[in-house]
Amino acid sequence: MIQVLTDSTADIPPEIADREGLLVVPAQVIVGEQSYREGVELTSDHLFRILREGAFLPKTSLPRGDDFAAVYQEALARGADGILAVHIGSGFSGLLSASQLYARELPIPTAFVDSGTASMALGWLAIYAARRARQGVALDALAQEVQALADRAALLAMLDTLEFARRGGRVGRLAEFVAGVLNIKPILRVAQNEVTLMARTRSRRKAVEWLCAAVAESSPHFGVAVLHTDAPDLADQLAQCVQSHISPDTEYVQTTAGAVLGAHAGPGAVGVAFLPMPSDDDEK
Repeated sequence: MIQVLTDSTADIPPEIADREGLLVVPAQVIVGEQSYREGVELTSDHLFRILREGAFLPKTSLPRGDDFAAVYQEALARGADGILAVHIGSGFSGLLSASQLYARELPIPTAFVDSGTASMALGWLAIYAARRARQGVALDALAQEVQALADRAALLAMLDTLEFARRGGRVGRLAEFVAGVLNIKPILRVAQNEVTLMARTRSRRKAVEWLCAAVAESSPHFGVAVLHTDAPDLADQLAQCVQSHISPDTEYVQTTAGAVLGAHAGPGAVGVAFLPMPSDDDEK
């Protein structure tokens, strides 16, 4: 049996992770002097309150060593004869390297996938891998298959404000000021280990239209997720449009983004995360 594991930045709802048999190692979010394990000791709602109050700028950090050890030991306890670890893109975090380090002492083979992305774009890759593992795909073949799909996975997100990206050192103060004055809502693409500015929309409504069109143009999909950071009404608007443009057999999830993504995006963000699949046209 191949055990698939990922990390909490995948934003996979717990009930889905349990259903798919996934193991999830929690990343850390640091608020002031206190460190919390994402999804275990810190919920998204708690983080959003902290962000809106503005008392602290949360920081993110790698999982604790004992948490890595715990998930790998759980894989062994489940009787795994191989492990596939699918993690947040190496361009955004050292988590993949840390996972490789802790896996060195395992008595069973372990393979790794650099997703190049985050949130449910990573989550869909892990879910896909878990299902293929249950179908009996061998470890090396599974790692190669999922790594190839990783180039297709993407997270597209509209930031309601650049304040938190600026405070985290992602953008300059001038860019934040200009975006605020002009009411520009930037849309970013997180994929292939890069963050790319895809569009500058002039309203939330225009951003929702842009995101929905991007989903429609990238089909067919294995899965599509609508995510938000304390913006449920906006997410509902996006979800209504997205669901009208995906096929009935596409996996679909609507959820709140996790604390790690929320710390970087700030409140009010909305996005889509999807895993397009190869089509017949791709193979011609």
